[in-house]
Amino acid sequence: MVVDQVSGSGGPERGLSEEGRRAVIASARHSSEMEGGRTTPAARAVQDAWVRGELSLEEFRDRVVRNVTVDGRPRPAAGG
Repeated sequence: MVVDQVSGSGGPERGLSEEGRRAVIASARHSSEMEGGRTTPAARAVQDAWVRGELSLEEFRDRVVRNVTVDGRPRPAAGG
């Protein structure tokens, strides 16, 4: 999970710059694309908010989990 890549660094309060957060998200998106995936518009909106420093790492993590799970289980893929 992209959140794990930042190893404890979150928003501006944790010392990771906007440029650093942008690089983390770009890397995660690239990795997903290399595996044939693509982030949803909703997921991209959450990622972009974190990059801009509008979300703490904890808020980012919570929103990511909400976007990919239903009742604690992985959300079914679109169209599947």
